[in-house]
Amino acid sequence: MPVPVPHPQQITVTIPGLGRLALSGPYRHRNLSLFYFHDTGRPLAEPNYITLEEGTTSGQVTVSEQADARVGRLLISNMSDRPLFLQIGEIVKGGKQDRTLQASLVVPPRTRNFPVPSFCVERTRWAGGRKFAPRGVILPDRLGRLAVQKRSQAEVWSNVGSYKARANRNAAAVTGKALRRSRTSSVNEELDNADFRKLIGTYESKLRPSCRRFSRPRGLVTVVDGQISTADIYHASTLFRKLYPKLLKGSSAEAAAGRISTMWRGVTVHDVARFLAASWHGSKRTETYAHDNVFVRITSRRAVASQLFYKDNLIHVQVVRSGPVVIQPPPRPIPLPRPIPRPIPPRPEPRPLRRREPVDDSPPRGVLVPAEEGRRLHRQQAVDNEKKGRSP
Repeated sequence: MPVPVPHPQQITVTIPGLGRLALSGPYRHRNLSLFYFHDTGRPLAEPNYITLEEGTTSGQVTVSEQADARVGRLLISNMSDRPLFLQIGEIVKGGKQDRTLQASLVVPPRTRNFPVPSFCVERTRWAGGRKFAPRGVILPDRLGRLAVQKRSQAEVWSNVGSYKARANRNAAAVTGKALRRSRTSSVNEELDNADFRKLIGTYESKLRPSCRRFSRPRGLVTVVDGQISTADIYHASTLFRKLYPKLLKGSSAEAAAGRISTMWRGVTVHDVARFLAASWHGSKRTETYAHDNVFVRITSRRAVASQLFYKDNLIHVQVVRSGPVVIQPPPRPIPLPRPIPRPIPPRPEPRPLRRREPVDDSPPRGVLVPAEEGRRLHRQQAVDNEKKGRSP
């Protein structure tokens, strides 16, 4: 039986520190659904950030190992005239090991060797040069992003391994080819696989036009395999538009390694709003970085949320689901009360019909009748006998 897919809806939600935003969706392909946060009020002046891809392409931003290379630390230099935004979970390739960033941060203009915490996404290699290049995708696994939020390198490695196995299995199932074995421990090997990249591209091509519906989008919520995965919300629409390709690629890569042949029940905007509302209540932990960067993590029962503050302004919010979320069924219309039936009185039994006995007008025998009456009867008898053909 096909699962009903909810039509796109729009509601208004409040994000602490970012105000009231419209939430619209879902826009769905296979086992991936997208919801968008967007502005509906007057446009405001927004800062002009530079991204890691823009900076490295122009040569104004470099990512390198420290002099004493360590897994948990990278150095990033921003020699442009604009602030550089770094996205938590963003993957960089090269150096002695491929890495992913531990936190969202803002690197001020004209800043050299800004220390950035990182995790390794390639367990076995420790050799190579010092320079890195951006991969253009965030860590393509919810459990991997959750491990980054929890600050666990062991969990990152474990989830990278399970993701690689699921990606190879789906690529083989879709193409009909034999199951291939990974040759390296890096998550980038699967992202560079031509068969798997083609599967990711089907999600991107189907869902990319959905963002064009909004003039000022501010954030994205992804739903994979019928469960909310990750929400990313930004204080500037221009920043979100620059980051949208890598967010879409990361969510598409997550869905492509999921159960793509299963029909999942549709998640609604109300389910997303309830999930986010419960994510702001939990234990808080604050991490302070250079140049007025403050990273706050909120651990609740079913999610881990992070907030990046730069110079006391909230720049980015990410919420990653950590536990099962109960998806509420859509409300059913209340039926009208039925009228109380009145008791029907029993029908009376029909009276039996009385049989009427035939009446004999002839006088009984031996009874004397008047002479006139006797003559009438004699004449009547004569007529009857004549009709019967007998003489009187």
